[in-house]
Amino acid sequence: MMKTLFSFLMIFCFLLGFGQKKSKKWEGASFEEIECNRFVEQLNKRNLPLIKEAEKINFKKIDKLIFKEIENYQFDKDSLIIFIEVCRNNHCGYPCMLNHKIFYPNYSEYEFWNSKNISKLSKKLSKKVKLLEIYSLTETKVDDSKNSLCLEFINLKEKIIVVKYIFDKNLIHYKTYQYQNKNWVEIPTTQEHEF
Repeated sequence: MMKTLFSFLMIFCFLLGFGQKKSKKWEGASFEEIECNRFVEQLNKRNLPLIKEAEKINFKKIDKLIFKEIENYQFDKDSLIIFIEVCRNNHCGYPCMLNHKIFYPNYSEYEFWNSKNISKLSKKLSKKVKLLEIYSLTETKVDDSKNSLCLEFINLKEKIIVVKYIFDKNLIHYKTYQYQNKNWVEIPTTQEHEF
């Protein structure tokens, strides 16, 4: 009886170990690398329709709508701090370094805040503009949160971009834009657009 039980356990352990063998695709990778690669594969699958849509979109035209919204806000001082959050939407806790393009494949704050747009904003507002990359807006220690601006973008299907405007680190509002007939138009922001 004991011999039979021992034999059964040996066969069971052998089969269990054989079943746990890593696939060749992940051979030699750490658990973190495997998880990261799976996550990237999921995002790439999600992004594929967005990237295909982007081939027919002119993203430069959306800048005018974004500038218009920024100009409507009354900034107090002579200078403006623009925050770019390096870590947002809870993706920084991931065990691998990921390019922002994996999360925002078509258009994001990194495309919007180019030197031309910063210069244009500075002229339009008649203010000195300083761009500051920070880890997280909620954790920043910058004293001068007044006269600050942070934009966050999300790309959605059907040629939609949602922009989250954060003025002075606490006034938040959303605008949703859709590319229709070779132009960007504002559409109503629904609760599902907010992030």
